Amino acid sequence: MLRTFMFASTLLIAGATNAYWQVPSYPELDRSRSAAEKYVDVQAALDDGYRPMFGCVTHGGHGAMGVHYIHAGRLNDGRLVLDEPEALMYEPQPDGSLHLVAIEYIVWEKDWPSRIPPSFLGQRMRRKTSVGHHEVEPFYEIHVWHWRDNPSGLFSDWNPAVTCDHAEIRLGAAGAP
Repeated sequence: MLRTFMFASTLLIAGATNAYWQVPSYPELDRSRSAAEKYVDVQAALDDGYRPMFGCVTHGGHGAMGVHYIHAGRLNDGRLVLDEPEALMYEPQPDGSLHLVAIEYIVWEKDWPSRIPPSFLGQRMRRKTSVGHHEVEPFYEIHVWHWRDNPSGLFSDWNPAVTCDHAEIRLGAAGAP
């Protein structure tokens, strides 16, 4: 019994330690959220140059991302700036409105000066070559689920708590998450 308790305690401590190292400093997260808070109103996003793309992106049992609003200027500037997310993600609501659920930081692989994927907010960014079923030029990305708890993790691609059930256009994703 004592051996089982000690083993479980070791796992909990190791898990807590690993989780601690995977979470960036709170000031960075707070600043990221504060910078995008104004986009809770989708009209503010439109006024600042964001445009909807792709429809609502979903991946079956893995959840959804929502509707992406992309800022072309930021997407194509080759930079990662905490206060300037390249994409905003909205979940369509039953009444037709959109609820901001997350932001996404993106940089094109061709614009990144290293062969090593960038790290941002203490996380290694993921390399992508498609959006839904559409192949695109390779890019690095990271999601931050500021406005919707994500059982899969704050930086996970997919959020099982987000749905495209009320979207006019749904885009299913190919391959693994």
